[in-house]
Amino acid sequence: MKSLFAAPGGQEEINRIAERLVTVCTTMGELPYIRSGTSPVASSLASAVNKKLRDLSPDARGQLNKGGDRALLLILDRTFDPVSPLLHEFTYQAMIYDLLPITDDNVYEYTFDNGGDEVVKKVLLDEHDFLWPKLRHLHIADCINRVIEDFNTFIKTNKAVKLNRGRKELTSLKQMTEAMKEMPQYQEMFAKYALHIRMAGDCMDKYNGTELEKIALIEQDLATGKGPRGESISKVFNSVQEILRDPSVGPNDKMRLALLYLACYKDARSSDKDKMIEAAGFRGKEVELMESMAALGVSSKRRKPHRKE
Repeated sequence: MKSLFAAPGGQEEINRIAERLVTVCTTMGELPYIRSGTSPVASSLASAVNKKLRDLSPDARGQLNKGGDRALLLILDRTFDPVSPLLHEFTYQAMIYDLLPITDDNVYEYTFDNGGDEVVKKVLLDEHDFLWPKLRHLHIADCINRVIEDFNTFIKTNKAVKLNRGRKELTSLKQMTEAMKEMPQYQEMFAKYALHIRMAGDCMDKYNGTELEKIALIEQDLATGKGPRGESISKVFNSVQEILRDPSVGPNDKMRLALLYLACYKDARSSDKDKMIEAAGFRGKEVELMESMAALGVSSKRRKPHRKE
């Protein structure tokens, strides 16, 4: 973000992005109509893409679609919506990437006890995992229920398993774990269930141990400007400060909440920022990040925060 929104180096980054977009256009055989947001970065990128498309050789341009059904390339930057990346989302995939140590290659690494020995295991989260496509877009509560339902369905439709387990239906993740220990012959399949049991459980542990529910309610108040029942909110800044002072809340969650406040209330008093920095105990790069929010040039239309202090 810094290379895009702060000089020097911004134009160099814009040229790199423009080159990649032109490569996409030529690969698809499109000479698109180009539209952009009103921010300086989006406008600059749109101009750079347009210039690079015009500078293509006649042969290259001749391969592109110039008809009335040309594609539309819409260029926006983060100033268009600075709020969404800061909000906590509680679908399964979002929580996994937010709360668990997932690498850029979609690999989840964890340790487990194997008969007294600690074993490190790495798993790839992709479509080869038959549960992953079913679960990733579900709310975390629905995800846990879906894992249990799928497991019960497997037991009911497999005669050998049904004989071992009888007709008793499982209702919890703990019961599933115990059931899998009784059926080692299905180890590979159960490993997938065990993986998602573990990840869903870890997500819920993080959720319950870091005041995420309380934080999420404040985030929604900030993002919408209204309470859960549509009522006007008051003392929202006090609620933010309360979270920032809470020692059980991690520094990343504190930073996200503080940035969210600044993104939602562009007319907030400059003293609000200083009070949030003090309440959270931000230092060094954390303070710099708060200051850098202005580099985005956020132009939220949100009114000033309600105050009853």
